[in-house]
Amino acid sequence: VQLREAGYTLAQLKGAQCTLAELHGAGFSAMQLRSARYTAAQLKEVGCTLAELKEAAFSKKELKQAGYTDAELMDPQRTSDAQIKKLKKAGWTALQFREIGFTASQLKGAGYTDKQLREARYHLHGKKNYR
Repeated sequence: VQLREAGYTLAQLKGAQCTLAELHGAGFSAMQLRSARYTAAQLKEVGCTLAELKEAAFSKKELKQAGYTDAELMDPQRTSDAQIKKLKKAGWTALQFREIGFTASQLKGAGYTDKQLREARYHLHGKKNYR
């Protein structure tokens, strides 16, 4: 962190044999680290989140190579009730869906109960209006 604050660039720090963990810890973003030719798998290993990797524009193929499943890579905006129901039947919890960005309304439409939504830390507003 001190070297970065002293004005050293990512390229200079990488060339000086700083580890990826050190570079990530110094505050370089997933996008910056990707531009330094680190892979999604390497970035995941040092703690970059799926959201950060997506923001860094890694492809679905690269994210799958990093160990993410098709289910984890779903786009909440493009997932049908039928797909959610299928995953629910396969054992997915409301919390797992919440962690990748699904709304309570989507889950309610797929058959999750009010109790399951509360357990997934969705907040009840009014009668049946969750967020």
